[in-house]
Amino acid sequence: MAERRSPARQPTKRRRAEHDKIAGDAQDGIDRDAEEARLARARDVAATKRDAAATERDRVAALRDREAELADDAADGLDRIEAVRAAHEPRRAPHSRKRATSDRVEASLDRERSTNDREAAALDRQAARTLMSAVMLSSALDHASTNADEDQLWDMSIDLLAMANFDGSLTRLSASWQRTLGYSRAELIGRSYLELVHPDDLEQTVAKTAALLAPGQAAVNFETRYRAKDGSYRWLVWSARTGSGPPVIYFVVRDVTAARTAALELQTTQELLRHGFATAAVGMSVTKPGGSGVARVNLAMRQLTGRREDELLALESYADLAHPDDADATRGAITRLLAGELEYDEAEERLLRPDGSTVWVMRSATPLRDSKGITTALFVQAVDISERKQREEILSRGATEVNWVRRIREAIDHDRVVLHSQPIIALATGDVVQHELLLRMLDPGGDLILPLAFLPAAEKYGLIEELDAWVISQAVKFAARGEIVEVNLSGASIGDVKIVAHIERELGQHGVDPAKLVFEITETALMEDVARGELFAQQVTALGCGFALDDFGPHMASVTDLTRVPAGYLKIDIAFVRDLIHSKTDRQIVQKIVTLATRLDLKTIAEGVENEDTLVLLRELGVDFGQGFHIGRPAQHDRLLRI
Repeated sequence: MAERRSPARQPTKRRRAEHDKIAGDAQDGIDRDAEEARLARARDVAATKRDAAATERDRVAALRDREAELADDAADGLDRIEAVRAAHEPRRAPHSRKRATSDRVEASLDRERSTNDREAAALDRQAARTLMSAVMLSSALDHASTNADEDQLWDMSIDLLAMANFDGSLTRLSASWQRTLGYSRAELIGRSYLELVHPDDLEQTVAKTAALLAPGQAAVNFETRYRAKDGSYRWLVWSARTGSGPPVIYFVVRDVTAARTAALELQTTQELLRHGFATAAVGMSVTKPGGSGVARVNLAMRQLTGRREDELLALESYADLAHPDDADATRGAITRLLAGELEYDEAEERLLRPDGSTVWVMRSATPLRDSKGITTALFVQAVDISERKQREEILSRGATEVNWVRRIREAIDHDRVVLHSQPIIALATGDVVQHELLLRMLDPGGDLILPLAFLPAAEKYGLIEELDAWVISQAVKFAARGEIVEVNLSGASIGDVKIVAHIERELGQHGVDPAKLVFEITETALMEDVARGELFAQQVTALGCGFALDDFGPHMASVTDLTRVPAGYLKIDIAFVRDLIHSKTDRQIVQKIVTLATRLDLKTIAEGVENEDTLVLLRELGVDFGQGFHIGRPAQHDRLLRI
């Protein structure tokens, strides 16, 4: 069992915090002492170097003074030689002296000249030695001065200077080696310069320096990673050559670590940018210089536009992607951006896809400028905002629908709901046999409003049942006059027992022949709920009313479904009638519908008859009835029959 510390000895958070603070302060003190010690050592090294430089200067000055003294001694010696020679020039004896005296004097002079010649020769030798010493001292002084200057230049060099034997051992180093790599001269002199080369760079370094031994190879350049004293590696660029004298290799080395690191960081950044550009969820593209064409696109832009990359790169301008209604505005913005008139442009626009569909995007364009500030290209982004646009449209539609609810209610309350009718003729005789009643609404100014504008809101917000009931009441009144009328009912009313009860009540109240009323439902409504459609058809036909299946053809309800629904008419959808003359397919479909209706003992009515040729062709195909603009346009059936 682990030993449990007594509560009294358990450290509190406060004690722990104090302990941490004391430890931190102690560490800070240690760090400061270490830093001060390092600075003191640096100051001592600098003072030592200054003292050494001063000593060297004093030594050079003493040598120069000694040179001056020797030069003076040499000059004095020469002056003495000249004085002796001048003092002992041969004297001419007077012609009046005697020959004996002359001979003695001549002998004495010869002896003196011999002595003087010996003394002069000795002085010449001494002067020569003095001059030689002066020359040697001057040469030593010049050499000492040259070495001091060279050492100073080596130590001032930012580059790393080095000399090495052919076996690779370093013989001389500049002070910059220690500044760059941390090694002192003593730590490197005598070691091979190859020892610290990165293992991956060693082979090429050996090969490069070995090439210096080849005939005619004066110098080589190479780049390596070199291990510093702290264990890290520095990037060094080497220039190496051999001398004309002893077998020595001279190195000039430059630390390019910062540049290589910056280049690597730049390369990494560029790779990240390229990857980000390619994989961004936002469509991106860059135009060619001058904006004439697309230079680069990412995957999102290809998906957004529904085009392949080669198709996008072949475009002359990004504006070619825009919907025709938006293209001029987009092209104008791009022109102004390239001209430098705009710093940035953003707009909501539609892009047109090859399949004809459109996608809403938020397009932004930013100029790309060169070093002189001249716009050379554009960076374009496109964000898909289709969902937002759909939400806005739904909200707008909702607001519109709510507004339509108000307008429908006002139209009902102010007697502005009316019925129009369109005649239906027997194609065999051309006689009008019945009318289809069509619901319309009038605005406060009396202008006609078609049902497509207000029926969706009426169906959605529960007004359609009220409108259907009103239409039924008006249709019964028309039927009471002996007219056969067709009534369109909404999908909401199909199978509604209240609607069926309303029909029965209206028929009984006005004593109308039920056969004068024909109720229509669309094939789509039937296919959505066959059981409900079948029930409604059975209920109205049980009352004696007729039943028609409207807009027949797109779904081609099965024979089984049709036999279950007691319909009397199939109304052929306008889509198969409008282009009947030119479409063989439409003619075949109409012919099949006629054949099916004949087998089921149903009558056919063609909707959308808009010219005589279509009417004649329908008659030839065996269609029974027709309606459309060519036969008669919808018109207000009776102004007296309103809500």
